[in-house]
Order: sequence, then structure tokens, then C-alpha cells
Amino acid sequence: MAFHYNESGLYDEALDYAQQVSLHPVARYVLGNLYSKGHGVEKNEGEARICHHEAAKSGFSVSQVHMGLGCFKVGLHAEALEWYRKAAKAGNPAGQYLSGMMIYYGHGVPPDPREGALWIGKAADQGYMNAVTGMGIICRNQKEYADAMEWFKKAPEDRIAQYNIGHMYYSGWGVEPNYTTAKEWFQRAADLKYGEAEYAIGTMYHYGRGETKDLDKAIDWYKKAMRHGAQDAVIELYVALSEANQECKTKEERLQRLKSKARQGNGVVANHLGHMYRTGTKVVENEKEALEWYLLAANMNCAEAQCTMGVHYHDIDHDAAEMWYLKAEKQGNQRTWSNLGDLMIAQRRYIKAAEWYRKAASVNDASAQYSLGEMYFQGFILKDDTLALEWYSKAAAQGYADAEASLGYMYHHGRGTKSNYEEAEKWYLRAIEQGHLEAQRSLEEMRKDKAAWDWNQEILRTMVSVDGDGECLDPTKFALMIEKLNECSLGPMDYFQNDTEKSRKDESEVTCLPLYKMN
Repeated sequence: MAFHYNESGLYDEALDYAQQVSLHPVARYVLGNLYSKGHGVEKNEGEARICHHEAAKSGFSVSQVHMGLGCFKVGLHAEALEWYRKAAKAGNPAGQYLSGMMIYYGHGVPPDPREGALWIGKAADQGYMNAVTGMGIICRNQKEYADAMEWFKKAPEDRIAQYNIGHMYYSGWGVEPNYTTAKEWFQRAADLKYGEAEYAIGTMYHYGRGETKDLDKAIDWYKKAMRHGAQDAVIELYVALSEANQECKTKEERLQRLKSKARQGNGVVANHLGHMYRTGTKVVENEKEALEWYLLAANMNCAEAQCTMGVHYHDIDHDAAEMWYLKAEKQGNQRTWSNLGDLMIAQRRYIKAAEWYRKAASVNDASAQYSLGEMYFQGFILKDDTLALEWYSKAAAQGYADAEASLGYMYHHGRGTKSNYEEAEKWYLRAIEQGHLEAQRSLEEMRKDKAAWDWNQEILRTMVSVDGDGECLDPTKFALMIEKLNECSLGPMDYFQNDTEKSRKDESEVTCLPLYKMN
């Protein structure tokens, strides 16, 4: 029941049922999913891992696959394969497929294509689509084209299978070459945003294979392919652009050609023109004309231009900014996620801001990770220094200067961790290397604080060192210490405050702490 509720999106019901039977492995798996995604409970990755691990140890194969995926992501291939094997032996098709892939290609063990193909085949026999396509690729690589085609056609909705069928018709592998049929299959995969298929269509237009040669269409397809990860498209795009530019004798002719193409409805070109006028690339910089081209591209559903329009309105019209961001986000533009979080903060919609930041942080957006740290530090939803430190650390690890400065502050003042001047100095210096002025001021303050602390400690030791008659030793030295201490940021009496006064001082410092934001 817990599994059913979870899969149906009834998270509160799933949580209630899972807690009632919390020792059952399926219930532990469901609880792990709820904690991992923050459905019905506060998101807690640590608790999620514990639940999945307990379910996996109890023999629940879905959790075993989950544990394997987690190990693989951090490079623990041998451990990942161990979990996958357990799931595979229990008959889990995902476990069989993943075990087979690791064994076939030699991740965690020496490569063994024969055993790998055996496990992939077991998963394919259960109808696991990735495995079905995988068997087709294995047969194709072995030049068993009839078997390959048979496997690929068992997965007609899988974009990789669609692309491979197109490739076989394009290359004449086991079938008569047929560019028309090849393009039909490439187009089906391209509709699912498969970069290799988009690249293949680009080459057909570029070199006139099955289509009339059309450099403009080739360039458009190459750009789509690049956005979806097809690396070979980069070189072909450069070649196609070079050929296209040679058709125009002057810079003005090339510019007019681009404008004509944009006005005919090409949003990508219109967006490119906006970028040219905004940055002054090969034209005189003109912000007004740039905005006109961006708006034209945005109205043609170019996601990049829609995001740019959102940025334009961000500080002057929140409603317009949100509208454009959401249009771009609907098309999968991930850059909007962090921007939407910033917009929600400006409107004091903190819960919604956290949702957008978490979405951006899930794809390692350092700005969003830092902003989540700020939310926990400032207490916009929940005040939690430990979580603030965790998010600052993630952003700082990517070289985000504001996060480096904030992490230095946390170690400097012992927020969310024990005070550690060496660690604080390390992070302050990293931020300073990027020109972070606030980090420079904080480092100077910390060094004075540390000097004051060291002198206070020495004074205390001197004050308790007395001779046999009860007199303080070396009063001249003691007076010199006081004089040097007064040169530091903290006076000699600061460390003799009672605990209540010190607590109030710390709280005051927290209240007035500015956000570390670089201008």
C-alpha cells in the first residue's frame, strides 16, 4: 500500500502507511523516497540513505538498485556492481541491465562482453526498454544486423532505438540504403530531443543526402544537436557557418542575411542578433535594438530569449519577469530556476523561492546552492547553521566567491561548526583571489581577533603567575601586553565579559550581518 500511495503521488497517505509498517523493507524504501524528495516530510538526504540501505540489506531489489546508482555516481564501481548483482539475482530487470553494462564495458571488474550480454539479454527478455535497445547495439557492433534490427524494432518508442534504425537505413546495414526512411526515423528521435539524431539530420541538409542542400537548415539542426550533447556537431557547425559566410561578400550583406532569416520566423537567429547588438559583436552596440531582437525571438518561443527578457524585467516588473521565466522554464531552460528563486526572494515568497533554488541546486547550480545557504543562515524559512554550512560548502567547492566568503565567516565565528581560524583563512583567501572585498575585510578582522585572543590568553597566564609573596610577576611586561592588546580590534576587557553579555553581543552580530553579495 505504501508503494502504491507513493507511486500515485499520495505522499501523506504513503508516509502514514509506511510509518505504521516501518520495519518492512518496502516501507523503508518508500520512506527513503519521501525523505529524498521532501514529499510529506522535510527533505533529509541522510535519512533517505539510511532507509534505502536498510531496505537493500533486507533484500528489496529496488533499493539495491538505488544503492548501486548512488555508489556509481561517486565512483565506487565495485560497490555499485555488488548491489546491482544482488538485484539482478533477485530477478530485477534494472539490476540485470546495469550489471550487464558494467560487466560488458569493464566497470568495477575486467570487461567480459559475453557475461555482460547475458545479463542485458535477461533484462531485455523482461521487456526492459534500455536493455532491449542495448541488445540491438551489441548485435549491431557484432555486425549481426538482422538481429540488431529485430531488437531495435521491439523498442519503437525509445529514441536511441529510433536513431539506430535510422542509422541502419542511412548506412545500408542489413537493409537497402534509404535516405527517406532514415530521415523519418531520425526525425522521430529528434522530436524526443536526441542530439545524435539532430546531428544526423543536419548532415543530410549540409551535404545534400536525401535532401536538397540547405546550409541554413543544416546550421539550425547542428545548433539543436549541440544543445542536446552531440559533440560532433560543433565541428560541422563551424564548417557550415564558414560555407554560409562565403556566400556573402561583405559584413553588411551577412548582417542583412541574418535579419532576413530572423524576420522569416527563425527565433534562434533573432536571439543571436540580440546578443550581437547587446555585446557589440560585429555591429555597433545598441541596447535598444538588442531588446527588440530578443523580444522577437522570445515571441517565436526561443527559450534563451525568453530567459533574457525575464532578466530584463527582473528588477523593474516582477510580473513580466515571472511570465517570461516561466515560458522559458516550460521549454526546459534550467537557467531560469535560480532566477525564479531570486525573484521569489524579492517578493518575500520564501517557500516558493526554496523550491526553485532546490531545483537549480539539483543540477549543481552554485548560485542556487549559495542562496539556499543564505536562506538557512538568515532564517527565511528555517534557521539552521548546519544546513547553511552544508549549502555554502557545496557552492564554495565550485569556486563561487560569495559562498567562499560565507564559509570563511562560518569557520571564523563557529557557526554550524567549531571555530577554526585556519579553515576560515583558507576560504577567505580563496574569495579574495576573486576580488571579494568583504572577505578581505573579514580576514583582517579575524586576524585582529586572533591576535587579541592570543594576548588575552597570555595576560591571563601572567595574572595567575604570582611569586611567593602573592605579587604579580613582571608588571612592566604586563603593561606592555595591555598596550599591544589595545591595538587589536577587541579591547582587553572583551574577554572578561560575563556569559550573558557575550551572548547578547554574538546575537547582535548575527542580526546585522550583511548578505555576502558581490556587486
